Amino acid sequence: MAHKVKNPILTGFNPDPSMIYLDGSFYIATSTFEYFPGVQIHKSEDLVNWEVVARPVTADKIDMSSVPQSGGVWAPCLSYNENERLFYLVYSNLTSWSQGPYKDCANYIITASDVAGEWSAPVYINSSGFDPSLFHDDDGKKYFLNVKWDYRKPNGKEFTGIYLQEYDAKEQKLVGKRHNIFMGTDRGLVEAPHIYKKDGYYYLFTAEGGTTVSHAETVARSKSIIGPFELHPLKYIVTSFETNNPMQKAGHASICFDNSGNYYMAHLIGRREVNERCPLGRETSIQNIIWRDGWPYVAGENQGNQPRSFFEIPKRIDKKRINKYANDEGVIEFSKESLRLYFQSIRVGVENKVKIIDENTLELTGGESIRSLAGQSALLVRQQDFKFSSQVEIDSVPKSYNHIAGLLYRYNEDNQYLFSVTQDEFTGRKCLSVMIANNGEFSYRPLDVYFDENITLKLDVNYCGGQFSFRTANGTFRTKHGETKTCDEGFERVWKVFDVSRLSDEYAKPMGFTGAFIGVYAADFDNRKWKARFRNFIYKGLN
Repeated sequence: MAHKVKNPILTGFNPDPSMIYLDGSFYIATSTFEYFPGVQIHKSEDLVNWEVVARPVTADKIDMSSVPQSGGVWAPCLSYNENERLFYLVYSNLTSWSQGPYKDCANYIITASDVAGEWSAPVYINSSGFDPSLFHDDDGKKYFLNVKWDYRKPNGKEFTGIYLQEYDAKEQKLVGKRHNIFMGTDRGLVEAPHIYKKDGYYYLFTAEGGTTVSHAETVARSKSIIGPFELHPLKYIVTSFETNNPMQKAGHASICFDNSGNYYMAHLIGRREVNERCPLGRETSIQNIIWRDGWPYVAGENQGNQPRSFFEIPKRIDKKRINKYANDEGVIEFSKESLRLYFQSIRVGVENKVKIIDENTLELTGGESIRSLAGQSALLVRQQDFKFSSQVEIDSVPKSYNHIAGLLYRYNEDNQYLFSVTQDEFTGRKCLSVMIANNGEFSYRPLDVYFDENITLKLDVNYCGGQFSFRTANGTFRTKHGETKTCDEGFERVWKVFDVSRLSDEYAKPMGFTGAFIGVYAADFDNRKWKARFRNFIYKGLN
């Protein structure tokens, strides 16, 4: 009896899935944009339980220092070549994308015999467009695809087709003639190409409509890899445009099949459940695929091309504890593995700024401001739940108002909230503040909270609303005028219930492509030497 699995299967910011199957395991590679290390690869043996096993685009494979918001790694393509016994990973590094008509990108290929092992040095391929992909044909040839970008065209017309060119793996370069194989449909904005071969046909999957509510996945086929391609009878294999489907933005898909011949399609969606916005970002869902008259379709009675809120697997599989780095209370361990595969930093690695004291305690050397594109000291995790609680104890003594340690809740540099500890220069005591960035407008809210001991900062989020609170080690604090107060019911609420939906693609200007993150942050505007200690960091979903 088939068992239903709820979508999305990768919650929180996990867009642009590239899915393959190999030797009993499924792998999904997703975009990471400005978050470091680049490309997140999940592995599953049952399509229910997924684990991050690699983030292969490390500092020796990319330079993201100062890339813009939602720049960096776009739309990776993961593939495997049986004859070579090699994984191939293709990715872009966007160093500009929103200013003017240009998309400055560099496309690279890296390889590895083990997806979790050592990956090769990057091979630069081209810069003619983003969303690169690699297809391994059954005659041994390889073909490289990417968006054909024409900066001369106005208002979205820059998307002028899909380039295809043969790739010589020995010479590590493109060879032969370059072909524009597909111009897309009237939906426009054709991107994200993947090619598959079945029963003598080449099937071209592309995304169209832009990665918003008009998003769609277009399928076309041809007997020749360079076309001409005929469109799918439904034109779009999946889309949720102009429907009330709770899984909006459906598109940007890839397919694979297992040893039993079951076909699955991974695609992104966005759940607009917070003021019609998606702070969880674009997530990954899976659909069952059936073949009819030589064409793939989303399975399900009268389904058409709507994404389903579930997919089916042959037998029941129980879901295990989601986060292996967390204990039952939600405390996340600090370890080399968790820093590599669970936390992420912003644009650059922070290895030289981090010291693990023990599994519960981390020391972080202060870096640049929350607006910096180059040198922030932050370790962050994805928001994966509409309701969650996060907290951390801060054991630090700021010597200046330029020393800041806190709990950072962010979408990008222009939209974020920082709940932090610093020093009041007049009293010499520690104090609390909230810093807010609202589409680039910065505001600073000092709080009437003064203390000397350790403090735990907490954030509770319930869909639209976020609430900061704190608790001191001895349960008391003072006001600016010296009045002693007791923390109410363990934690004392501060500031106001704030708008979580600001941390979303829809709110950002220009529109972004990531999602909300929460984690620890330290800054030293004096000399980049001050160190903050964080204990018992918690992220716990409450859905």
